[in-house]
Amino acid sequence: MTAAAAATADGAAAAARARTAGGGAGPAGAAAAAAASADDDPFLAVAVPPLPRQLSAKVQHAIISADSQLSERLSEQLGLPRPLILELMRFGAVHYCPVMPKAGPNTPMTPEQLAAASAARAGAMARWGPAPKLQVPRRAMEDAPATAGGYARVHLQPKRFPAAHTTDWRRRVLHQGPDCVVVDKPPGVQVSPTVDNVLESVPACTAAALGLPLDSLAGLHRLDAGTSGVVVLGRGGLAFARWWCGLLEARSGGGGSGGGGSSKSGGKSGGGSESGGGSESGGGSESGGRSGGRGPKAGNEAATARAAEAARAVEAAAEAAAATGGAPLRKVYRAATLSPPPLGRMVHHALVGTRRPGEPAHTLMLAVPVEGSAYCELEVVQVKPIALTGAAAEEFGPSAFESDIRLVTGRTHQIRAQLAASGCIVIGDLLYEAVSARAAHEAAAGERAAHEAAASGRGGGGGGADAAASSAAAGDGGGGTAGGEAGAAAAAAASAEAATAAAEAKCGFAVGSAATAWSRAAQADPLRAIGLQAHRLAVYDPERRLGDGAPAAADLGPGWVEFEAGVPWWRA
Repeated sequence: MTAAAAATADGAAAAARARTAGGGAGPAGAAAAAAASADDDPFLAVAVPPLPRQLSAKVQHAIISADSQLSERLSEQLGLPRPLILELMRFGAVHYCPVMPKAGPNTPMTPEQLAAASAARAGAMARWGPAPKLQVPRRAMEDAPATAGGYARVHLQPKRFPAAHTTDWRRRVLHQGPDCVVVDKPPGVQVSPTVDNVLESVPACTAAALGLPLDSLAGLHRLDAGTSGVVVLGRGGLAFARWWCGLLEARSGGGGSGGGGSSKSGGKSGGGSESGGGSESGGGSESGGRSGGRGPKAGNEAATARAAEAARAVEAAAEAAAATGGAPLRKVYRAATLSPPPLGRMVHHALVGTRRPGEPAHTLMLAVPVEGSAYCELEVVQVKPIALTGAAAEEFGPSAFESDIRLVTGRTHQIRAQLAASGCIVIGDLLYEAVSARAAHEAAAGERAAHEAAASGRGGGGGGADAAASSAAAGDGGGGTAGGEAGAAAAAAASAEAATAAAEAKCGFAVGSAATAWSRAAQADPLRAIGLQAHRLAVYDPERRLGDGAPAAADLGPGWVEFEAGVPWWRA
């Protein structure tokens, strides 16, 4: 960043903070800011610290009308203060490309707007050429020249992460190596930047704490926003990123890598992907972003060499796995629940990424495999009673159970979904509490319908196998009159209704027929802390790729290093 750009950015930040001061700091000022309308003061969207409530997404699009500085042109065309545009750039909420992308068939534009967009696109292509990469909007973190016919997308109200401003990030750093930084992630922030906010992601916050450039770190795997624990960040070295992804692939046999997701190995190790979520153990774990990628083009010697290096890294990781009698990367998660899960292996079959319009993506755990399901296995190694403290004790009571869990496979939301399917919901996990409540509702409704059908059949003279099945379901041992059987069915239906009501009461909202009703509470607070921590990460690293000073794992033998998260938030 040039001195002038730095001064401009600093001035923009100062302007934003001055506008959000509200006449004084503290709760009163925060309450006043929260009560104000972002329409009246658009700087509230980038307030530091953030408002105590999320603002809804608000995006504006612009076809650049003339050559100019990007901030100047957007300020004029969108009618917004230039300092606000600069602050949105600092957050990573502005995207720009020099050639207007081709409008899709469903683009909501009038014929006049489509004609103007086509003309702008033609002019820009005549100037810059038709290269597809020039038509892909990229994050504009600093002000720069923009040219006529270009396109900009501005996220006026970025998704905010208050925990980014209340965390002592320097104390969260567990290890610094030449190619990586290992950090103990707090709940309430994301590893990957969102499409509208780089500044409050784990890599950016860690880089700022260490005095590094904003884009110098990137997540090599993920945890959900509400999950805490050990995360490895890459410093930009492709060789290290490929080695790490090779470990993940060797650990999972090429499948899911981590506690929480389908592992798409790779990782744009110097930048950060624009994903809004995803995770290990808590969410979809893309174990790195974009460091792997497509095969090299013919004649590209550098790309061929990188591909060969990646293959060697995977092969070396597989050899390491064989040498250690297992995976070269081992993870133990710690979960807090109000009821104790059973010790030992837990096996389910997952339908990953289940969703209908208006619903959040979630994982359904089934007892038997079906088409499209994925095998899931974890091992509950230890369960012990604990005393909750602070906010956890206030919400969930004085005590809970804490489990150490070893993942055998890695699927999206695996630990959360498997524990919920076993009746042991992770504390604070509104999503899988809702999934569990909906499952209870649907099971009760199915049981009620079956009993009603059985009772109706016997009332009309039915019998035989149907009567025996209904009798077994009602628990009457197979005897009794038709009237008695009907009474048992009615009692079972009443019991099912009571179970549904209890599940809905526990869930905190009604499970209705609308697609979003069952998950409304979970969607209202996506940054809520949950009782799940990536507690320990052990890596077989005889070549010391993680760097000197990485703590040795004495109980695993030579060549192993291990990182351990601090006391989890529910006991802190």
